[in-house]
Amino acid sequence: MVYNMDFLIAAMVILLLILWNFLGQKRADDLNNQIFLFFAVLGILDVAAELLSNYYISLGGGDFGLAAILATTVFYLFQALLPFTLICYIVTLHDNKMISAKKMLLPGLATFLLIGLVLINPFTEKLFYFDLAEGYVEGPWYKLMYYSAICHMAAAFIRIMDEFGIPHDWIQFEITETVATEYNGSLKKVADDFTAAGVRLCLDDFGSGYANLNTVMQLPFSSIKLDRSLLFDICSDEKRALFYQSVVETFRGMNYRIVAEGVETEAEMRLLSSWNVDMIQG
Repeated sequence: MVYNMDFLIAAMVILLLILWNFLGQKRADDLNNQIFLFFAVLGILDVAAELLSNYYISLGGGDFGLAAILATTVFYLFQALLPFTLICYIVTLHDNKMISAKKMLLPGLATFLLIGLVLINPFTEKLFYFDLAEGYVEGPWYKLMYYSAICHMAAAFIRIMDEFGIPHDWIQFEITETVATEYNGSLKKVADDFTAAGVRLCLDDFGSGYANLNTVMQLPFSSIKLDRSLLFDICSDEKRALFYQSVVETFRGMNYRIVAEGVETEAEMRLLSSWNVDMIQG
């Protein structure tokens, strides 16, 4: 969790400027503005807690006392609360007089369960712990923090589109092959939610890493971008050309739209067009 301290300090300065600008303008004292103020202050406190946590962790030496545990726990608490606060803010964009308890029940329960896990973590060490030899160590349940943030952000994004009347099928998210491979479990729920809402997903850079058909089929992609590395020498190497064509035919047979990345020559473009690639990207 140790990051570049300069980045955190820059984030703190930006958040303070946003807060200063917000407080310097006359605004209606409604629920939406109140939640935005709370969200901004929470963000500042979150960065401050992370700075403190990183400071104590950087001291190292295997001597991690109560201060390091407390600062890191507080940072995790803010991280658990921020996504839920963002959803509350978006909900009040339309109706800033009240928040429907029914609408917020599911994200609220998930958030408070996560907060409970953070509070008991000093005893369970499921999210993080400190080791004399390794220092700060992520626990077995650490990724729950990512799962919560991703799910809340997905819900927030869909609500924003609904608020401004943006058709869901206008939006397509690209997920790199590396992310799809490493975080397949955490992405599944979010990907299903996006697909159910009509938002399309595209697998980017297929062929650049370790993704296979199993990875592709577990997530509801509608398009697949074939990495530039698969395109090398296809105009002069018969085996490479046959392999690329086979990949295209396989995915098209499974009803995926195919995008060829890194096309640089007219010969490559003609060849790919003859294989019925849907889109060509330079």
